[in-house]
Amino acid sequence: MQDQLYINSELVNEGISGSITSEGLERIESVLRDHKGKYILVHYGANDMAQTDIPLDSVKENIKKMMEIVLNFKLKPILTTLIPGNGDRNGNGRYGGAKYVYRSEMISEGIRDIASSKNIPIIDFQQIFKNYPDSDGGYMSLMSRELHPSEKGYQLMAEKWIDTLLDYPPINISELLHTPNIGLRSSIQWANSPELDVVKYKISYGFSANAINRVVYSNLSSYTFIITPMLKSIYNKLFFRVYPVDNRDNVSTYSPIFVINLNKNKNKNNFFR
Repeated sequence: MQDQLYINSELVNEGISGSITSEGLERIESVLRDHKGKYILVHYGANDMAQTDIPLDSVKENIKKMMEIVLNFKLKPILTTLIPGNGDRNGNGRYGGAKYVYRSEMISEGIRDIASSKNIPIIDFQQIFKNYPDSDGGYMSLMSRELHPSEKGYQLMAEKWIDTLLDYPPINISELLHTPNIGLRSSIQWANSPELDVVKYKISYGFSANAINRVVYSNLSSYTFIITPMLKSIYNKLFFRVYPVDNRDNVSTYSPIFVINLNKNKNKNNFFR
C-alpha cells in the first residue's frame, strides 16, 4: 500500500488481535512516540462489539479520546466504521444475531459522530460491506470467519484506505532556500514532496502580507520571480506562500508566509505565523 503513496515510506502495523478500545487508549501515546508517522489508520471497536458487557458509551468515549491524542500529535487520522459480523442478512451466524447487529450499528454511529465533529475522514466499511453487490458475491464473499474479512475483503479495505489517503491534502512545506537576487531574478527552492501524487506547486504572492492574492504554478520544486526596477522602486518586500498540489487537485492546507527583501542581494527568509 505504501508504494502507491510515498517515496521510501514504511507502513507500521500496531494492531493487536483481540484488543479492545480501552487497551488501545492506554497504549496509543507510546505508539505515536515510537513511530514518527504522518498518518494513522484507526479501525477499532469490533472486539468491544463482541463483548456485550462493555458499555457502548465507553467505546465511543475511548475512540474519541484516541482521536484527540492523535490530533495533538499533529498526525492525520482516518477512521472507519465496523465491518458487520460474519452473519448473513437473515441474522444467522455467530455475530449475525440482533444484539450484535445493534451493538455494531451503535458503535459505528458513534464513530461517524466523532469523525463529523472533529472533521476526520471516515470510511464507512459497515455500509460498504453490507451493500456489496450480490452480482460480485455479496457481503459473505468478503468475510472469512466471525469478525474477520476474507482475502477479498481485506483487498477491498486496502483499496478504500488508499483512496482515502490519496484524498488527504498534501503535506505542507515549511522550509525553503532563497538564492541571492541576481539582476532581475529572485529564485526560491524547496525540497521535493515525498508524496508520489504531488504533481505541481501553487505559489501565491503579493507585496503585502495582507494581500498575497496573485497565483502562479510550478511543475518543479523551484520558482524564479522577475522583479523589475519599477517594482523595486515601489515595494521593499515580496511575500509569498508555497502549497503542494496533488493529481486530484487537493492543495495543502497551510504555508507559512515567506518574505524576500527586494533591495538586498543577500537576505534571510522570515516566517510570519
